[in-house]
Parts: sequence; C-alpha cells; structure tokens
Amino acid sequence: MNYFTALQYNDVIKKRGAQAFTTLSNIEFSPVRKIPVPIYLYGTGANAVVFKGERKGRTVAIRCFLNLNAKRIERYSKICSHLKMISPGWKVSTNLLQNEIEVNNRKLPVLTMDWVEGKPINEFVAKHLHQNNVLSDLQTKLVTLSTELEECNVGHGDIQCGNMLIVGDSLDFKIKLIDYDGMYVPSLTGESALEVGRSEFQHPRKDTSNFNDKIDRFPIWVMIIALEALKIDKSLWIQIMDGGHN
Repeated sequence: MNYFTALQYNDVIKKRGAQAFTTLSNIEFSPVRKIPVPIYLYGTGANAVVFKGERKGRTVAIRCFLNLNAKRIERYSKICSHLKMISPGWKVSTNLLQNEIEVNNRKLPVLTMDWVEGKPINEFVAKHLHQNNVLSDLQTKLVTLSTELEECNVGHGDIQCGNMLIVGDSLDFKIKLIDYDGMYVPSLTGESALEVGRSEFQHPRKDTSNFNDKIDRFPIWVMIIALEALKIDKSLWIQIMDGGHN
C-alpha cells in the first residue's frame, strides 16, 4: 500500500493544474481561497481528498486517493460499473479514471463525481426543526431511499449525516448519497466490507462480515425514529454538551 498526502495533491494542482491530468486536461480548478496563498483542497476523508473543478460546463468533484490500495481500486471499478447500469434518485454520477494524475512521477487513479450543491441532512433538520410536515416528508423520503437501494441491489455502507446531502428546498427536495468507498454491489458478493460506518448510526454488532444490499436498513431507521422523536420533543436537538442528544 502506498500513501499520499492531501498536501502533495494540493501542491500538484496548485503548480500544474489541469496539466497534471491525462484526460481531464481541460478542467479548471476552483480554489477554496486565494489569499494569502491559493488552497484548492475542499475536503479530506479517511480515504480520499476532494477538489472542485469546471469541465465542459459541468461542476465536478475530483477525489484523489490517500492510500493507493489495489483491492480498493478494483472495488471502485466494480462499483462504478454497476452504478452506470442504474439511475435511482440518490445516485451521483461517478467515474474511475486510471493513471490520471501525476504525483512524484507516478500516474495515479482519481474518481470524478458530479458536484452536489446541498445541505448535509443534519443541517437541513436544524433549519426545519419546527416544521413537522417537512420532517415527515423527510421520513417518507428515507423510506423511499431504503427501498431504492435494495431495488438496485446496492448497500451504501456508511449512511450518516456527512454522506447524505439534501438538494432543494422544503417544498421540493431530494436526498443524494455521496462517498461510495464502502458500497456493496452484486459483483462484490462474498467479499467483506472495508469499513463498518459511523458507530452512532450502525448496529452495535455490525462487523465487516455484514456486506449486502440490506446493510443500510438499520441506520436509515435510526434516522426515521430520531425524526419521529424530534417531532414530539424539540429539546432533543440540543447539543450533547448542553444536555440534549444532537
């Protein structure tokens, strides 16, 4: 396994921009800030860093891997192949590009995803905490999400606030899922999960052997039940340090 840092990727994009890429040579990167020095890094996760760019009139997210693991890259290839065959509302277009970015004279893979402008689900709840009709609508959409995942033979594997974006307003909104690192698709049947997800959303007995298209039922129902409680008692949304449960 080879490791690369967020700083290495940021320096490459800062110095070379689109010239560091093989097929994305016409992309224009958007810095998070320009002063005092340009910073292009939009986010860092356990497995990848994210940059933002414009290409052919579309805004895209470029995910660069922090640890280059052949097994993980092979899995992503299978995940992307399955996602190309389905079109549920939660999906964000994703493509794996091999040998795409040059870092220290090595060609490394990247993932491209459509850039989603939305609010994390917890921010959406905070904004509409006192609108029970919106919370009920969100519950309905979570049930639909669970159904659609299983109909597509997909398990996201890490259902939690940071991976669920709400696109739209209170009258017309959709749930989009991002970060497919731990996703199950049929071609991975028999494999173990690479991660178990955020513990506060997962069943306490879940481990890497739980890997199928039903792994998202528990965390989604945790959210649905939490929303039902919030409709009754708004004080539950107070932060833990102030005596609540948020």
